[in-house]
Amino acid sequence: MEILYGFHSSNVIIYRLNSTLSVRIEELNAQISLLYVENLRLRASEIALAAQLKREREKSHKVLTDAEAAVRLAFIAN
Repeated sequence: MEILYGFHSSNVIIYRLNSTLSVRIEELNAQISLLYVENLRLRASEIALAAQLKREREKSHKVLTDAEAAVRLAFIAN
């Protein structure tokens, strides 16, 4: 009978540990989902910012090119 009690006691401990670990796994899975969503949001933001930076560089390049052309025309006119 003591052996059965020992197995029962071990089973109870294993059950409790299993339950605790199952809860922790669910918490970690939920955290993974949140991190995945945040990762997607950050990637979308990165893409949008890269596109904005490209547009701003193109604008700056055009302004610089126009300014250089204006300076050349001013020197030619004088």
